[in-house]
Amino acid sequence: MLPLGRVLRAVGSLQQFRCLCSKAYGDALPSSCDVLIIGGGGMGASSAFWLTSKARQRGKKLNVLVVERDHGYSKASTVLSVGGVRQQFSLAENIQMGLYGHDFIMNSQKHLGDVDLCFQPHGYLIMATSQGAEILTRNSKLQNELGARNKLLGPEALRKQFPWLCTEQN
Repeated sequence: MLPLGRVLRAVGSLQQFRCLCSKAYGDALPSSCDVLIIGGGGMGASSAFWLTSKARQRGKKLNVLVVERDHGYSKASTVLSVGGVRQQFSLAENIQMGLYGHDFIMNSQKHLGDVDLCFQPHGYLIMATSQGAEILTRNSKLQNELGARNKLLGPEALRKQFPWLCTEQN
């Protein structure tokens, strides 16, 4: 168990976490935990979720505490982002993580219960000049081999699907 008094006092001395240690929280904070995660955005919340889920699967209890400066989760970058989940990467590991994240969100009720994430997938449009087309083609091939669904469009197909888009190269 990690004694939290000293850690929380140190975190509380940082301007952005000062509200955490205010009297408004009173005795709500535990005096110890097994894992302390500083930052409850996408990475911190995901880490806490998976640590506790895996411990539960093994019949163990893991006391995880997430310290987040935005206690209402209304101003943090994860909440304010457009919520993109992409698989258009050049490394297989990143593509696989993107695919897993997309699947997790699409099946969130299986993992999180009756929660509507209001996720509306719309896709990405990634463009390249003629010089970058080879890299884009190579990346697209790998992405499709790993299960991402994307298609390559040339200038004419882009103009047809997106008439407002300028496909001229300067």
